[in-house]
Amino acid sequence: MMKVDMHMHSYHSDGVLDCKQLLQEIQEKEIGLFSLTDHETISGLDEMKEAVRGTDILYIPGVELASRYENREYHLTIYGYDEKNQAFLNLIEEISAIRKKFDIDVITFLEPKVSLEDFKTYEDDPYKGGWPSLNYLIMKGLINNISDYFKLTENCTAEMKFPNPKCIIDIAHQAGAAVFLAHPSSNQKGGLSDGRLDYFREAGIDGLECYSPYCFSQDEIDRYVSYCKKHNLKISGGSDYHGGFVNRTLGYPHVTIEEISYDYLKQFIYK
Repeated sequence: MMKVDMHMHSYHSDGVLDCKQLLQEIQEKEIGLFSLTDHETISGLDEMKEAVRGTDILYIPGVELASRYENREYHLTIYGYDEKNQAFLNLIEEISAIRKKFDIDVITFLEPKVSLEDFKTYEDDPYKGGWPSLNYLIMKGLINNISDYFKLTENCTAEMKFPNPKCIIDIAHQAGAAVFLAHPSSNQKGGLSDGRLDYFREAGIDGLECYSPYCFSQDEIDRYVSYCKKHNLKISGGSDYHGGFVNRTLGYPHVTIEEISYDYLKQFIYK
């Protein structure tokens, strides 16, 4: 049975591998169907298309966008978008700009421990993974890792005010895409409640990422799958792999093509 992984990141966002390196690991893991879902960018699209050319691996272009609802951040994985739809491209740029502004806000908050003017001249190395303010503070010796970053900035009042989920879902649908709620268990210990799942369903979500490394029990996975079947939603799964930047394994959890909703994806496969 073909292995699938519909959620991973490259050095175009916060992963550490370029597309060729990532594809090599995909081949080593014997994954037959995958999607690259970098955060708020599709800049790796052409690079990955070139990497998969001449292989028998099935590639679905994707992207992961952050949304905000009731003061919490929720991520949406989006597949099969029209690469030339200007409204969708503008949305990606809008959310990316929010993240970049937060980098500035964090450095400003930490002045005079660090200098905003110095940070503006900092050139982040994409092969490090992560994001600019994180890597800058590591370089300056103020922190050692992500955990230190959040401890150091926990009193920063700046917020990333992402668009609400329905706004993103509507624009993505206009671009011909399918939209999934990514790793729902990352938002609530023990699994996201049916009430919160209902909100996303009513907002127009197409499916749930039922299989993810954030699920700590089979019961969580089974509940998401049952919810999808009950409400005629699509099923997906992925590792949220970052190439070693965070402690996640490509191809984990183990998901096969029979366990996800596949038929609708056929139209999105890059050829």
